[in-house]
Amino acid sequence: MDFNNLIDYDFEVSVIGKYLSIGEDNNETAELDTLVSADDFYHRDTKAIMRVIEKQKQAGEKFDIFTMVDFDGEIDFGLANKAVKDCYASLSIIKDHAVKISELAKQRAAYVLVKDLDKVIGGKLDHEDKMTSLSDSLNKIAIMMNSGSQKEKTITTAMEKVIAYCDDRASGRIENGIKTGIAAIDKAMGDRGIGKTDFIVLGARPKTGKTLVSLAVSANLAMEGKKVLFFSLEMSEFELGVRLMANASYMKPSDIYSYVGHDNDEFWSNVSTASHRLMDKDLYIEDTPALKIQQIKAIAKQFSAKLGGLDLIVVDYLQKAGVNDKGRHDLAVGEISSGLKDLAKEIECPVFALSQLNRNGKGKPDMTHLRESGQIEQDADAIFLIHNVVDSENDEELHKHPIVEVNMPAYRHGQSAGPFYLTKKFGKIRDADQKDVAAAKSVGQQEAKPNQRPAGFKASGGFAPQ
Repeated sequence: MDFNNLIDYDFEVSVIGKYLSIGEDNNETAELDTLVSADDFYHRDTKAIMRVIEKQKQAGEKFDIFTMVDFDGEIDFGLANKAVKDCYASLSIIKDHAVKISELAKQRAAYVLVKDLDKVIGGKLDHEDKMTSLSDSLNKIAIMMNSGSQKEKTITTAMEKVIAYCDDRASGRIENGIKTGIAAIDKAMGDRGIGKTDFIVLGARPKTGKTLVSLAVSANLAMEGKKVLFFSLEMSEFELGVRLMANASYMKPSDIYSYVGHDNDEFWSNVSTASHRLMDKDLYIEDTPALKIQQIKAIAKQFSAKLGGLDLIVVDYLQKAGVNDKGRHDLAVGEISSGLKDLAKEIECPVFALSQLNRNGKGKPDMTHLRESGQIEQDADAIFLIHNVVDSENDEELHKHPIVEVNMPAYRHGQSAGPFYLTKKFGKIRDADQKDVAAAKSVGQQEAKPNQRPAGFKASGGFAPQ
């Protein structure tokens, strides 16, 4: 590619000509400000004039051609004068020129990144370092794709957005945030639902059903026509497919793994029903293991750009992701947590991340059981903690009473909530029946009781005299 094709001197001259012709801050120049800035200009002389215009605007001063005389020597006044004389185009056309200047600036930056990356790939670094450089470059390009000149944000602009939001809500022009289709979660989140920039954390110990919950949420949204990107850092695409098919049918995951002949009409009917419900839905699976947070962000931004936005990103699970710099694991988890929150804000898509709880805990978990929890607590908009009501090592008891309790101890936009109850019966996540909850609680309370000691038994050993 010829680098010169990424430069348009005439467009740069036409834009500064329009600014100088208007000469003062008004609605027209404010529109241009949202499209282009001095940093987007390539030529030294046009960039210098644009910087003076921006400086004058910031000071609340005029920036017409007569004002430019005062900056002769700092800028090419002859160029500024010619730009004004040759400026005949309408504001609409000049706005197109401004957009093109901004796009070309991003393309030049991407060009430089690609050239530098070419040297890295052909260099002597090891494979992992090369892939890290590739990931970082893709991330930077993705950020450029989603960035643009921003209008200055003040308390006034914030209030205007809130008022517009309330008016739209009252008029029925906008809906609440995302609903998961799982009453326990939706009730906890309230009318607001899951917002566009929310970072939601679901913490649980192994064998609790956190992956089942995330898959149920993903499938529910996909079947509503939402676009979901699922990062599975532990299970393969096939393993997720088995659980998704079971969740959308009357089968258990074990039924799919069992030997079934072609004459089993009930089995194939279930396969057909589940496939029909899930096929061709916008549920995308990325099952590359040990992805770094930089790679997760880059991939998510690529999907967002390609699909025109995403509705939900799921990460299963947080501690399985990595970072570029190896060091203390708690700091690494903090970087991953912050990176996922940043991702939600950057592309305005909620992130639903699963997190392991400390294995040495039993019973109802609290925030201290979140592994490397400090940064997670700080970043998360909501934290859900789930645990088996029957907290037993006995798989038979767990299968007999597959009830989990859900609590939301932290919520940035409202009050904590819970408990709510879900069932994992037949490998599916559903809202639990109260009778099943009561039965599980009864067994769970018995499991929690300490072993009864015979009368007269002393802790030091032997029997006390009666």
